Amino acid sequence: MSHPSPTLFSRTERPFWRQRLNNPCFSFSTLFFMVLPLALLMLAIGLTSGFRGESIHIWHHDMRLFYPALTRLFRAVSTGAAWVLYLVYAILLVHAVARKNRHEQAFIARFAFCLALVLSLAGILKITLGMPRPGVDMPAAPFSFMNDFVSFPSGHTVQIVTAAFPLAFYFGRTWLFIAMSLLVTLIGYSRLWLGMHHPIDVLGGILVGSLIVVLIFRPKTGKNRLKRQ
Repeated sequence: MSHPSPTLFSRTERPFWRQRLNNPCFSFSTLFFMVLPLALLMLAIGLTSGFRGESIHIWHHDMRLFYPALTRLFRAVSTGAAWVLYLVYAILLVHAVARKNRHEQAFIARFAFCLALVLSLAGILKITLGMPRPGVDMPAAPFSFMNDFVSFPSGHTVQIVTAAFPLAFYFGRTWLFIAMSLLVTLIGYSRLWLGMHHPIDVLGGILVGSLIVVLIFRPKTGKNRLKRQ
């Protein structure tokens, strides 16, 4: 299995799970373009049908009845895609331990630490804000701990972003950036198709989920490049 060269990440003496990793593949512009397809789709839907509008919810309800096979596909991908990617991380961990690859170990450790932080943040926002799901009337119900009132942000969107984007930046392959961006777009839209979220929820999921990349990696800078020379 291929892995980054030893010069890809530089670390200090602190425990590697407590620090960001220098990554010449990471830039905020690349992250922006990765989230752009789904963000533009949600903005287009939100501006035409309302970011919390019920008309788009009703339309998707009708589409689910007309296209049950597509609905099953969306449900399967929405539920399972992130877990497939988490399996990739598990394989990377086994490879890192077997080969005693400290750079892979640093990436996996930092990923696990940041994943816990970001998913916890998403859970806190869901419970604290208590925003209603599509088909459920306002007002919000903070701290109700009811599934009908944990709409913002979209948890599945957060989950797929946290699983997909770090892998793309770690390996730094163009095709992987494109594939992960399209996968995130597919799953983000599936949350609307399945009637589980509003466009604003998915936008929130993009924002919260993308934090993991910023927490794991340092963007490429002249200072970072000097350290690697």
